[in-house]
Amino acid sequence: MPGKEGHSGLAPEARLSKKPRLAGPGYVQNINMNVRLEVRTANKAEEPLIKSLLDAYLRELSSYRDIAVDATMVVDYPYLHLYWSELERYPFILRSSSELAGFALIRQIAAQPATCMSVAEFYVVPDKRRQGLGRAAAQLLWKRFPGTWQLQVMKGNQPAMEFWRACIQEYASAWWVEEIQAPDGQRLYYHFEVS
Repeated sequence: MPGKEGHSGLAPEARLSKKPRLAGPGYVQNINMNVRLEVRTANKAEEPLIKSLLDAYLRELSSYRDIAVDATMVVDYPYLHLYWSELERYPFILRSSSELAGFALIRQIAAQPATCMSVAEFYVVPDKRRQGLGRAAAQLLWKRFPGTWQLQVMKGNQPAMEFWRACIQEYASAWWVEEIQAPDGQRLYYHFEVS
């Protein structure tokens, strides 16, 4: 659970806007004999599905903030609709054995010296956790967008810190982390490469 979207500190004009939207059915991975994960681009008609999960995600995330700022409900989250109108934003639906299991909001941002991808928001519903779905979903997304990545995790969110550290250590070819002060508190800021 990386945290607040828009945390890169880049001015709006620094973001990319010329990358074509990826199309296609998505990626499928069998976790075990009984569990199948599908990660696919969400179409505009599926925005309500993500909204239905976003409230729970934001409430959970708010419990880890050091300082009470930013959205705690979907009505206060200003970025969701942009995932279907801005070319550098990618909304994904996660399904496990045909059931809605979560979502991922991925951004392409301009950074120095090169463009990178950012995990803006990532959520697996509580009853689908600890089954390998989150780790498999992260890896499928990284396969779809190989290259430089970043994400941020609130320091108080121990489960997310452990989850992302394990995923990055397992899959990234190189990585480093720094501690930063964000408006809502201390965060770990991961930078990594995947191929």
